[in-house]
Amino acid sequence: MNYLFIVPKDNMYGMMTIPPGIVYVASALKESGRNVFGIHLNFEDDADAAIRQSMLEHDIDVVCTGGLSDQYLEIKKIIRIIREVKADAVTVVGGGLITSEPEVALAGVEADIGIVGQGEISICEVADALETKRELHDIDGLALNDSGQVTKTALRYDIKDIDCICFPDYSIFNYKQVPNDPVYINGKLKKSLNVTASRSCPYNCTFCYHPSGSRYVQRSIKNIFQEIDLMLKSYAIEHISVIDELFATNKERVFEFSERIKSYGLTYGVQLRVDSISEEILMSLKDSGCIAISYGIESADNNILSSMRKRITIKQIEEALVLTKKVGIFIQGNFIFGDIEETVESANRTLRWWMNHLDYGLNLYMIRVFPGSYLYKYALEKGIINDRLSYLENGCPPINVSRLSESEMKALRDKIIYLNSEMVGATYGIQVSRITDDGAYDLTAECMNCGALNSFNNTKFEYKNVTGADSFSCGHCFQKMRVSPANTVSKGTYKTILDNVLEQHFLAFAKQGKKIVIWGVTEKSTALLMSSKSLRDAVVAVVDRDYKVKNWTFLNRYRIESPDVLQELSFDSLIIGAAGYEKQISDQVSAMGLNVDILDI
Repeated sequence: MNYLFIVPKDNMYGMMTIPPGIVYVASALKESGRNVFGIHLNFEDDADAAIRQSMLEHDIDVVCTGGLSDQYLEIKKIIRIIREVKADAVTVVGGGLITSEPEVALAGVEADIGIVGQGEISICEVADALETKRELHDIDGLALNDSGQVTKTALRYDIKDIDCICFPDYSIFNYKQVPNDPVYINGKLKKSLNVTASRSCPYNCTFCYHPSGSRYVQRSIKNIFQEIDLMLKSYAIEHISVIDELFATNKERVFEFSERIKSYGLTYGVQLRVDSISEEILMSLKDSGCIAISYGIESADNNILSSMRKRITIKQIEEALVLTKKVGIFIQGNFIFGDIEETVESANRTLRWWMNHLDYGLNLYMIRVFPGSYLYKYALEKGIINDRLSYLENGCPPINVSRLSESEMKALRDKIIYLNSEMVGATYGIQVSRITDDGAYDLTAECMNCGALNSFNNTKFEYKNVTGADSFSCGHCFQKMRVSPANTVSKGTYKTILDNVLEQHFLAFAKQGKKIVIWGVTEKSTALLMSSKSLRDAVVAVVDRDYKVKNWTFLNRYRIESPDVLQELSFDSLIIGAAGYEKQISDQVSAMGLNVDILDI
């Protein structure tokens, strides 16, 4: 039998990273001797055609896919296409979507088999059963769909020794960017690799869900470096992201890792808890090439931290950030608002702390309530979510589980959107000295934190990254800087560059009274709207497929609406802001019977 693994489109971020979970499962099946193929729909211009071609080209018998709960619709669409190509193909779905809500999700996407929890062993046993026509009900860790009636088999226990799992085989997904899309580090593209150093987490934060199981286990340092050595033979890796939520819980393990990786000449980033670090650990990381640390911070209010079950305090957060800044490692961290105990007062306490510590470059977000988490169970119990399937179908939209009123929640959401865009990584005096023929910039920018003047040469900005600050940091104090073109709008540089291009272009539209719609609430759309007043005046609607998730006012001006409104709207031209979805959206516009110009911008 021939097996096809499909990574669904990631509509929220459009990342080209292949999620480690699906690679591990596909690799385990390939190692067992099966014919295994893979496609990642974010890499494909026409996802529908790519699926059909792969199915026919490789004579596929079994299709495996999966993802997180907010990818429900993408996964359901994949299953529909499979049925159209080959009605009797067996469909298998896994990941957080199935593990958190097996009965609801499996019946909803109309797949045959769901893998609950870790999948490396389960997928091989499923393949054995399919090939020998044995009973699937005897296999642990499955959900089985019989015409909409879903039954679960016995629980499969987590793998205790993850060193025994085969290394991820990225050649299954035959793309030149594999294993990851290159990442920008201070404006330089670096070929990157995710290395999974552990599974799960022993903590139970209320907003978290661990589809990889409840047992926290770490790989041995020896095993990790065996994988790194193997990957370096196949790919010119320059940067590694270490996936381990508790990387520094064992300081001797940190020292061993640091000593081993030093000779590789790689840069890398890690995840740490603020209560597990010391200056000694940070210096060891810094000296061996660590350039970024991601901390789970979440709030600057001790009552909220307690409610979230974070088991950390503001004092520990402050001590960790001070030490990290002192050592000179880039800090990545978030505050998330909307906990069960969140009030206007608690949210403002966190915002005041954030405003007083802008130099850390921490991001602000609203809590998302995902199936499987404590918050999700709370929302079900309180009747905040009353239809589990509709919640998945709507992309797990923002809901209010806090003590804030709906008007207070909206005001808070609008506030953090504004503060994120205006304040995170705020940078002084951006000056562009050169733009190359292929669109790279030479520019200088002054760090808000220490005042150092930084030069970033031959730096490229992609539309999907123009409002992100994560890739740039000060060469002196290593704190976050926003040096992308979207930020220079407020400083004048990017607007000056675009005035003679986009502004004049859209001014002509305005003079003709033409009306424009933007499809996609993205960084590209943000940059275009911020750069041209004429465009802002001409836009009559902003639509997005995920309008229920993005249910806020875009740039405090445009209400985000469903694409369905276009059939009732009078407009002349469409700008597609969702990179990678141009053909899909164009086809949808045609299917609606709309006769409009799609602007190539």
